[in-house]
Amino acid sequence: MTSELRGGLPGGLPGLAKSARPEAPGQGKVDAWGQRWLIGQALRGERIGLQRFGNRAHVYYCATLIRELDFVNQRSLLVNRWLPDNVP
Repeated sequence: MTSELRGGLPGGLPGLAKSARPEAPGQGKVDAWGQRWLIGQALRGERIGLQRFGNRAHVYYCATLIRELDFVNQRSLLVNRWLPDNVP
């Protein structure tokens, strides 16, 4: 289930296109853009934000980017959040 988002998420992300809550019976999946996407069981019932960019979409929890949805290859990808060790 998705809905239009007005005013952003509690984490302060303005202008997101949709919000959703992955449902418990769906094992952390959400319906968006005509498909069912795996978001994560840990986020069941939590409010997430979805923002589409052409053939991809970003999934946010609060102000944190957690997944990327790939519409061409129909995949839900984890986002690498770690910086390399050599970055000052």
